[in-house]
Amino acid sequence: MTESSRRCYCSVPACSNSKQRHPYLSFHDFPKDEGLRKSWVRLIRRDEGLFFNILRGSTHVCSLHFDSADIYVSKSGRKRLKPGALPRRFTITTVRALILQVCMQLQRLVIHQYIRL
Repeated sequence: MTESSRRCYCSVPACSNSKQRHPYLSFHDFPKDEGLRKSWVRLIRRDEGLFFNILRGSTHVCSLHFDSADIYVSKSGRKRLKPGALPRRFTITTVRALILQVCMQLQRLVIHQYIRL
């Protein structure tokens, strides 16, 4: 299955970009390097665990969250990230939506814990 035909969604909270809706964007897998991967998770304000798991080949961050200087076009014509690139671009709307999402996750967790009692 080619990159353009598989379903790709951005993992950044409140970012609704997908390959289907925005085919001009590139979607990048989380790094294999554990330290760099942890940096990505911290920068996008996610925590691996109950609500978020990184699955190789299906957990992505779209190119809008990277500086243009961190992206290059390979000889095959695919957009790639330079080694060590970090997601650093987030809009105010994304930050506000992130706060709302975190509040909703906490509410679900509290309800789940209450039901268990």
